Amino acid sequence: MFGRIGIFAYICNEINNHIQMEKTIKYEEALHELEQIVKMMENDELDIDQMGEKLKRAQQLIRLCKDRLTKTDEEIKAILADADNS
Repeated sequence: MFGRIGIFAYICNEINNHIQMEKTIKYEEALHELEQIVKMMENDELDIDQMGEKLKRAQQLIRLCKDRLTKTDEEIKAILADADNS
């Protein structure tokens, strides 16, 4: 039972972190941070502990960027569809 509660708490925390990050960080900032993480990895600047944390952060940033791009794409399609119907 504890395992399920722990997993649930972890998922809730990840969702909350994603929501908070989405409210505060711009797409360009997320992309820049992601590029910096990739650069550090390519240059072997991270130890194994840092690597795990940076990979988690990169995953969050990728998800945020993907969500923003999807949302923007949907908004553009809606605007174009509305313009076609006018």
